[in-house]
Amino acid sequence: MHLRRAGITADGAAIIASALGSLSKEERDRLQSFSLSYNEIGDDGAINLVATLPGTIYELGMVACSISDRGGEELLKWAANAKELGMVCVEGNEMSEKMRDRYTRLDKSSPGLTVFV
Repeated sequence: MHLRRAGITADGAAIIASALGSLSKEERDRLQSFSLSYNEIGDDGAINLVATLPGTIYELGMVACSISDRGGEELLKWAANAKELGMVCVEGNEMSEKMRDRYTRLDKSSPGLTVFV
């Protein structure tokens, strides 16, 4: 599911999260690639989404989504537990250097995972 540059805000991300949450686990687990890159979802949108994203996602794109450390922390927790994850793209967000370093450490410590930060 890719909705890049779709004008999605935090409210829209909440609607998407709600829709994902209404699916059965089997239906959600079919989702392998998810991107809301270049939308203004911010921290609230990111936090709502990670609460419903399945761990079966292989590719996650959240490039330039106005996410700071608060949303970055929740994304990082989700990514650390998503066993199928092969790629995370979070560059162009408003995260601190310290948070970016944590994503870099995740990249280095997770064989088979590539993180763009």
